[in-house]
Amino acid sequence: MVLKRWPALFAAICALAVPAWWIALFQSAGVRQLFVPAEAWPAFRGLVLPDAVLTILTAFLAVRLSRGRGSGTLAGLVCGAWGYATIYTIAWARLAAAPLAGPLLMTAALAGFVAITYALSTRACRTG
Repeated sequence: MVLKRWPALFAAICALAVPAWWIALFQSAGVRQLFVPAEAWPAFRGLVLPDAVLTILTAFLAVRLSRGRGSGTLAGLVCGAWGYATIYTIAWARLAAAPLAGPLLMTAALAGFVAITYALSTRACRTG
């Protein structure tokens, strides 16, 4: 029973974590320094809107999964969005000499979405 619920719970946690992370970045210089070099902060703020789209897609997946209506296609779309964001975060951290906290967290989240997508896609392939 818990195994069937974890994808929806994972997606919901990720959907809530993104805006909470942005709030923490805007409110606390201490949190901000864990992710963004001070001189890069003005440019980094431009990623709020793409992360809002990521949050909406992820929340939509969480709702669909919680209702038992998750699909491999929707999970694949969300996984692709997290994959793009992860690659962008890794490249940005490398170029800006940013701390590794962001790339590590993004890679962990991406791994979860890969697992969800795989599970939904293989289930869909087995059932028709």
